[in-house]
Amino acid sequence: MSTSYKQAEAAQEKLFKLFNFAAGKDSGIVTGAGLSEENGSWYVKVNLEREPSAQEAKKLPKKYNGVAVKYEVVGTVRAAL
Repeated sequence: MSTSYKQAEAAQEKLFKLFNFAAGKDSGIVTGAGLSEENGSWYVKVNLEREPSAQEAKKLPKKYNGVAVKYEVVGTVRAAL
């Protein structure tokens, strides 16, 4: 089943709250999240600062509200000056 952009966007907004991004709080290893598309189906792509520990990995959903969630370790994200 293919996921629409709107479905993925709604899941992303809720995941932001789950990871405390909306409030600007420390979100642990999560450095950002966006939307991506593969084979006509949209998913939430979450960037990680480092590989999660076994305990952290248990808290990272593979699906959220029926939308696939994929993770990628991208390192520390800093603002360009």
